Amino acid sequence: MKKTLPSLAAVALLTIGLAGCSGAAEPAAPAAPAEAPAEEVVAEPIWTPVATITGNADQQSDTIALTGGKVRVTYDFVDNAGANMVVGAVYVLTEGTDIMTDGAIPDVMISEPGAGETILRKDAGDYYVKVTAANADYTVTVEEQK
Repeated sequence: MKKTLPSLAAVALLTIGLAGCSGAAEPAAPAAPAEAPAEEVVAEPIWTPVATITGNADQQSDTIALTGGKVRVTYDFVDNAGANMVVGAVYVLTEGTDIMTDGAIPDVMISEPGAGETILRKDAGDYYVKVTAANADYTVTVEEQK
């Protein structure tokens, strides 16, 4: 019995030691929620009208001043002859340009009725808008992003 007593004592000490180590641990404090990165507020671009031309024949605007931002040309050409055949062109030209002597390539070319838009990149300066049309009633608006 002497041999079991030390073994029994060793088992008891081992059990007490393990009980102290494996006791219920204090619950950890909940981790603070991760902060979501602040969302950047992106301002919507503001399109400022600089010229609007409506008509059914060739026309041009007065001088418009552009500041170098993006330029949006929106247009709507409606067949006014009932032939479903519209011809039109929109130019945004540097002030002083004469299409008859200098030549020019249209920024928008129309070959059928419809509406649309295009974006142009123009340097800061003075310009004018020229619209040519046949068999169409039209509205052309030029805006600059600011």
